[in-house]
Amino acid sequence: MRIRHWARTLKALLLFLRIDWLLARRGFAATCRWVQERPTNYRPTFDGDPLPAFEAVQSATRLYVRWRRDCLPKALTTFKLLQQAGAPAVMCMGVRHFPFEAHAWVECSGVVLDDRPSRIQSYKILRRLRSPEAQEPQRSQGAPGSHGLTDPDTGLAGVEGAA
Repeated sequence: MRIRHWARTLKALLLFLRIDWLLARRGFAATCRWVQERPTNYRPTFDGDPLPAFEAVQSATRLYVRWRRDCLPKALTTFKLLQQAGAPAVMCMGVRHFPFEAHAWVECSGVVLDDRPSRIQSYKILRRLRSPEAQEPQRSQGAPGSHGLTDPDTGLAGVEGAA
């Protein structure tokens, strides 16, 4: 069991490095496109429990020394690990107006990972990245925010903008 944990931790650590490199060299939109891609040799392994992937990211966070402690690379790494396993993951990005702050977090099967649900309630969600297994929310015709789920700025499918 510990070997699997450390294998997942190593994978998370490598993802952190790649995501940081992509954010610095290619930008946010290209990084999001890469995070949403599935490998050609995709084999779903998700057993309904997001905890092993989350614990691997937590361990990798302790091993990976970064100058800034921001949530975006951690959320992208968690989302990518869950997405690669075939989990119904959703990465949310939101802002709070006062005091102004941006934040990113991941939800899997309706459970918020690495954050308190009471904390994220103060954020207005601007974007959601969804794994293919994540259910799209049902929207009624003409409801506020019922526009398409493709981001107009980046052209990313599966990205939901808030109205």
